[in-house]
Amino acid sequence: SSHGVDPKQPITLLQIPSANVVNAIKQSWDNQRRKVDVMLILDRSGSMNDPIGGISKIEAAKQGLREFVGLLGDSDGLGFTVFSAQATVLTPVTPLGTKQQSVLNTINGVTASGSTLLFDTIYAQWQALQALPSKHIKAIVVLTDGMDNNSQLTIDQLVSKITPSGVNTGEGIKVFTIAFGSDADVSGLTRIAAASGGQEYTGNPQNIQQVYLQISEFF
Repeated sequence: SSHGVDPKQPITLLQIPSANVVNAIKQSWDNQRRKVDVMLILDRSGSMNDPIGGISKIEAAKQGLREFVGLLGDSDGLGFTVFSAQATVLTPVTPLGTKQQSVLNTINGVTASGSTLLFDTIYAQWQALQALPSKHIKAIVVLTDGMDNNSQLTIDQLVSKITPSGVNTGEGIKVFTIAFGSDADVSGLTRIAAASGGQEYTGNPQNIQQVYLQISEFF
């Protein structure tokens, strides 16, 4: 026939789509969904070396971060900041495509020591994202296992600074917080996330990949 169907062959109605079709669908989904600019923040204070359930907190967190990076598209923006007594931006928020492997290598190389500069680090990266000229969704994902013991800002000051106001309330930077292990400041992290329109998660080495996956579904 003109459709190229062999009349002697039964026609299969259900065909599994080829890899090309699946990739095309994923590509089109990537193009449809809004792009995100996300700064990943990792607590690398000394307590992150503590083991929970046979793995150190820092190693488990790094596994989750690597998974998260793999879920983003090439044109999504990604940055990575670590903090203990001070914060270090290991890579600023720029398109992931050209630097994915170097980001993964950077994550692998993180080691833990020092105290916890939580609030100041969140606010500094919030300001950096605010200043970024971009139409993407903007978000911060911060994982921490302890109480802030180093910041100039108090929790009240931080919360009031990151609460969106005025006309652009819906476009505010959302902060997703992960309280990692039993010593984390759950109530503080919940306040920070709620103020920004993000969400707080309770993480442990067993569920951390799932937590990062859930956060990625917001974008």
